[in-house]
Amino acid sequence: MWGRRIAYLLILGLCFLFYLLSQQWFSWFLLVFVAALPWLSLLLSLPAMITTRVSLICPKEVRMGVPARTNLKIDCPFPAPPIRGTIRLKNLLTGERYVGLPGEYVPMTNCGVMDITYNKLWVWDYLGLFRRGISQTEPCRVIILPKPMPCEVPTHQAGDAGKNGWKPKAGGFAENHELRLYRPGDELRLIHHKMTAKTGKLIYREPVVPMQEHLCLVMTLSGTPAQLNIKLGQLLWLGRELLRRQMTFQLRCQTGTGLEIHTISGEEALESVLHTLLGGTATQGEWIPEDISGYHRIGGDL
Repeated sequence: MWGRRIAYLLILGLCFLFYLLSQQWFSWFLLVFVAALPWLSLLLSLPAMITTRVSLICPKEVRMGVPARTNLKIDCPFPAPPIRGTIRLKNLLTGERYVGLPGEYVPMTNCGVMDITYNKLWVWDYLGLFRRGISQTEPCRVIILPKPMPCEVPTHQAGDAGKNGWKPKAGGFAENHELRLYRPGDELRLIHHKMTAKTGKLIYREPVVPMQEHLCLVMTLSGTPAQLNIKLGQLLWLGRELLRRQMTFQLRCQTGTGLEIHTISGEEALESVLHTLLGGTATQGEWIPEDISGYHRIGGDL
């Protein structure tokens, strides 16, 4: 836009020189018209410049390594005036910062949450000589999902039978059972006939299985961007694999804001936890849990 200002000043100077040399009425008319043109443009553009509202548009999620495009959505009841400026991008997880132009494809090289805001954004009059700053709106955020990273799948070791208690088994038989009074709706085939005859009451054999502790995954949200890519990629792959095997697991993750504990029993829960960690704050050092036994560390060899 500075080029337009320089070009206008050159044209105005040539018109003034032409008037000095010719001293004709049309040269005077041309000089006055060129001098008044910016103010006429400002007068016509002012309603559009005041009422223009701009918001950022970006995809909600992208896969790591896939470029994402940000753009501007312009709302104006009049013909839209020119809008120029830059945007600022910050990865909330890794702290990386970029400055780009609206409409450009931005490389999403590391996983995390990309926070996109205006850096400098201006709305200009129709000639591009006067400008007005646009106030900041809500930032646009892009979730950069990690690539699944295959890793070793831990085995779920159960404790001794009955160590953590027993729970009823839904349907069928089990090696262990407990006796209780019959309740309406219980299966008649599981009635304990000898105990029923002995006590004179209907005794029911309820199948039970030992309660097992959840498999515990631990990780620290720390390291270089490349290490974070591997850790979160392993968490995504391992979480999906455990859920595919119908295993509920617990995740304990040390972040910059403290220890987060999540119990994950489905794909939606895994996705929600992953989004939380991607937008979290990294910490320093490696966390060594002391109050947990039999855990599996994610990214332990990094």
